[in-house]
Formats: sequence, C-alpha cells, structure tokens
Amino acid sequence: MKYLSCLIIVFGAITAVAQQLPDTMQARLDAMPDDSMKMVHMRDLSVSFEGTNRVYAILISQQRLVLVQKLKLPLGIASAHNELGNYFGAIGNYSQSLHHHFESLKVARQIPFPKGIAASLNNIANVYQLQNNNRDALNYYFEALAMNRESGNTLWISMNLSNIGLAYNRLGVNDSALYFLRQAAGLHKEVSDSDGLIIAYMNIGLAFQDEGLMDSARAIYDAAMAISNAYRDDYLRAELLTHFGSFHNELSNFDSAGYYFTEALELSQAIGAREAERVAWEGLAKVYEHQGNYAQALKAFRAYSALEDSLRNAEITSKMANLKLDLELTKKDEQIALINESKRLQSLVLYGTVALVVLLVIMTFVLFSRYRIKKRSNDRMARLNSELQRALDDLKSTQEQLVRQEKLASLGQLTAGIAHEIQNPLNFVNNFSEVSAEMLDELKAASNDGERNALVETVRQNVTKIAEHGRRADGIIKSMLLHSHSGTGERQPTNLNSLCSDYLNLSYHGIKATHEGFTCSLKTHFDDSLPKVNVVPQDIGRVLLNLFNNAFQAVQQRQAEEDGKYQPVVEVHTQRNGNSTVITVRDNGGGIPEEIRAKIFEPFFTTKRSGVGTGLGLSISYDIVKAHGGELQLVERDGDGTEFKVVLPL
Repeated sequence: MKYLSCLIIVFGAITAVAQQLPDTMQARLDAMPDDSMKMVHMRDLSVSFEGTNRVYAILISQQRLVLVQKLKLPLGIASAHNELGNYFGAIGNYSQSLHHHFESLKVARQIPFPKGIAASLNNIANVYQLQNNNRDALNYYFEALAMNRESGNTLWISMNLSNIGLAYNRLGVNDSALYFLRQAAGLHKEVSDSDGLIIAYMNIGLAFQDEGLMDSARAIYDAAMAISNAYRDDYLRAELLTHFGSFHNELSNFDSAGYYFTEALELSQAIGAREAERVAWEGLAKVYEHQGNYAQALKAFRAYSALEDSLRNAEITSKMANLKLDLELTKKDEQIALINESKRLQSLVLYGTVALVVLLVIMTFVLFSRYRIKKRSNDRMARLNSELQRALDDLKSTQEQLVRQEKLASLGQLTAGIAHEIQNPLNFVNNFSEVSAEMLDELKAASNDGERNALVETVRQNVTKIAEHGRRADGIIKSMLLHSHSGTGERQPTNLNSLCSDYLNLSYHGIKATHEGFTCSLKTHFDDSLPKVNVVPQDIGRVLLNLFNNAFQAVQQRQAEEDGKYQPVVEVHTQRNGNSTVITVRDNGGGIPEEIRAKIFEPFFTTKRSGVGTGLGLSISYDIVKAHGGELQLVERDGDGTEFKVVLPL
C-alpha cells in the first residue's frame, strides 16, 4: 500500500445520510443573534463532526459558507471552501472536492494569502492523486512546493516532497521517486515528524522493491520498524508489518512472510484497521498456498474475500450517500439562489428609485443651464475656429517653405555634383590647350622639317584630347538636363542601372565638393539582365539622390568621429526579384538607433542638427515610391550601418 501525505483527512465509509441537521441543533444555530459568534461556532461544530458524521460536517460548512459570503470575509470564504473540499474528498466525491478547492484557491489569490494558496494547491494535487491522475497532481505539487519553500514551511515542504515522490512511483519513474522521497525523509527527520518519516520510509521501500533492490528495501523497512517501536503508532505499525510480509513473500521466505502477516493480522483486528487486515489475510492465503497447506489457504482466502466484499459494500454505500447528498446540496443551492435573487431584485428596485430621483434633479439642472452653456459654447467655438484657421494657414505656409527648402537642398547637392563632374574634363581641356599653345610657339622656331613634323603630330593629338574631353563634358550636361528636366511627369521605360550610376556619381562628387579630403569606397553590383522599368525618371532619381546623400553623409560623419582605421563604404545593388526590381543602398555608417526607426518616414522628422535637414527627404521619397506602386523599406542592421531597399514593380 502506498501512502499520501496530505491535508485532506480520509475517513471510513459513510453509512447514513441526513437530509438536514437535527431540529435542536439547527434551532440553536438559528437562535444565535451574533453572526460572528455563529460563524466561529459553526467552524468548531463542523470540526467536531469530522470523524463521526461527515454529512453533518458538510451541511454545517455549507451554512458557514453562506454566512461568510454575506459578511464579505475573504479569509472565511477561503477557509469554508477548503473545509468543504476536504470533507467531500473524504467521502470520495472528488468533483465537489475539486470545485471547492479551486474556489478556495481563487479567493486566496485575490486576498492574497500565500499560506492559503499553498494549502489549496496541495489539496487539489491530493484529489488528483486519489483519482490516479498523477501527472496533473505533479503540476500542482510543484507549484505548492515553490510557495512553501519561499515561506520556509519545513513540514509542508516535506509533505509536498513525499507526495511528489509517490506520484513519480505510481508513474513508474522510480529514480525520480527515490530522489524526492529521500528529501522528504530528511525533512521529516529534521522536524521530528515520526509518522511522516515512517510513511516516507515505507514508500521508499516499495520503490526499492520495484527496482529489485531488495537489500536496500530491507534496510529501509528495518529503519521504519525501529521508529515504529519507539513511537508506537499501531495503525502505521500494522501497515508496516504487511510490508514486511509482502517483502518476504517476494523473496520466497514464506515462513518469515507468514510470521509478519500473522502479526499484522492480530494487530489490525485489535485496533479495527480493516484495510491492513484485508492485506494480511490476502498475504496469508498466498503463504499457505506456497507451503501446501491448502486448508489454511482456503480459510484465509475466504476471510480475505469476506472482508473485501464488506469494504466494497461500504464503498457502494458511500457512493449512494454521495448521490443523495449531492441532491440535497443542489436543493439548498437553489434555495440560496432564490433568496439571493430576491434580495438582488429588492436592491435593484431601491437603487432604481434613487437613480430616478437623481436623474430628475440632474435633468432639471441641465435644462435650466443649457441655454447659457450653449451660448458660451457657441462664442468659444467661434473664437476657436478663427484661431484654428489662422494656425492652419500658418502650417500650410510653413510646409510650403519646408518643401521648397528641401527641393533647394536637393538642387544644391545636384549642382555641386555636376560642377565637380564637369571640372575634370575642363581641367584636361585647359591643360592640353596651354600645352598646344606652347608647342605652336616652338613650331615657329623649329629649324628642320623633322622637328616641325613631330611638333605638329603632338599638337594634333592634344587637339584630339581636347575634343574628347569636350564631348565628355557635353555628355554630362546633356545627361543631367535629361534627368533633371521637369518634363511631363509621365512614366517611361527607364534603365535603372544607368539611373543609379549617374546619381551615385553626382551625389559622391557633391559631398566631395562640400567636404574637402573626403574619400569613400563605392561598390556597385548592377544586374545586367534587369529590364527597363516604367517609372518617372526625375522622381525616382530624386529618391536615389536622397538615399545616396544620406549614405555619404552618414559615412562622412563616422569618419570624422573615428580615427584613420575606419574606411567608408557605400554599396548599391540592383536585382530582379520575381515581378519586382529591388534597388539596395547600403552604408557602413553609424546606423539608425532602434528607438527612432519607426519615425524616419514621418514628415519633418530628422536626426540632423537644426538648419541642416528639413525632415522631408525620406517622407517625400516614401510617397514617390508608393505612388509608383512600390515600397521603400528600412532593413534592420544593428550597429552595422544602414540599408534601404527600393522595391518597384516591373
């Protein structure tokens, strides 16, 4: 037999059910004028019936629960539910037991009352274990164990550990069972709880037997017997003797088994421990059978069967009692519900009358003052409308100025880039022109044909170079005019690779023109298979120029803040992704802090210092891409620069 250390007290089978308390007892309760005194008396009275008449205990606790609910005493409500859970569990009505323990847990958590919470968790687990639902029991045992450890309640901790070990043993996980049972035994010994220590030792012995560790089982049983001899608890001693008998039966030591079963039988009959007596008769029947004493075996088996039938009849009687008790409790619940509903309706009528009077007073006051309030409100609304209109006009003017400022800033960057881009071919033109002029002077002074021919050839090459760089400058100007021309705003097939390359160079030369000595590594990967995309080139160019400018400004700022080991890098990639074209702009600058990423596309939001940015660049770019049916995305790169993706449909 395996033992459960619990807060639920289990009694013998119920033999009779009362539909109500005796008249004299109920009359004494009803006659008590003071509710607080009645509540305490009910508590003591229900406890006095725990071992003699559980039905009376339940009926009294039901009345106590109604009383403490009426008095709105949370601790009393939790205590009453806990008592009812224990009483129902004692008679095997586990559904009602769980209901009340869960109600007790809910109230204890609302208070909060840690000790009550731990007790309710332990009691819920006990009911699950009595139903052989060991996995759910473990969940609640562990939760109760954590709370008891937090409060330092050693006795309750030992009970939780013992119950956890028993649950694992029933699940067949004996290594875990032994681990927790040994801890429980240590704590029982620490607090001098002899009964708990005997129970823990017996359960450890059973786990050892299941594992085939018979020497260890014998040693732990001997230790339990030594404690039993010292403290002399006859009920536990009778059960312990049956353990010794079963132990020797398993080892085929039938003489020793018979001795212990006989001792257990005599003691259990003397104290009325019927479950231990049943186990003893069953064990003796097996011993006599193995010894060939079939007459005694038959006698023992008949005694076992008679006791088994008696216990089973008691169980059936208990179940019938539970059904009758449930019916009675249901009737009482219905009566309580009717009383509560009647009180609720009376309260509603009273509250409704009061509310109606208050409403009439309020309506009278409202009607009296409505005209004056409405007049003041109209005057105030007129003033507010005038102020709002002025504020709206100021806001529109400010927005137009900021948009113009953003456009001028973009134009300034574009102009600086164009100037820097044209400067290179113009330098070549100037240099070759000066050299050619000097050579013409030398040609005049040449003394022979060979020297004159060499000078003429050199001048001819210089003129060719001048023409070549002139055409280069002309091409740059025509390309920029094409991209920056206002046009009709109509979409046209556009080579995005060329558009990215042109604006990347413009942006780079623009920042070089404004930040002397700045250099940056440009990495491009353009997908040559990319088809032309139907876009407004000037608008998409503006988006690209804004992204490139931001990237160069980010790496330039980081370069200025760090030492010479930092190498600025700006990367541009194009690729086809299904039915879309993706342009990726990436830099290794300082990046965008996580806390402001969600705001970067909002109008007028900027991280630049006052006077440098308007906060409209990314907002306008976002709207342009969205108008093209695409998406402008910020890719998260924590502490490793910034990456934007422009996704455009093909």
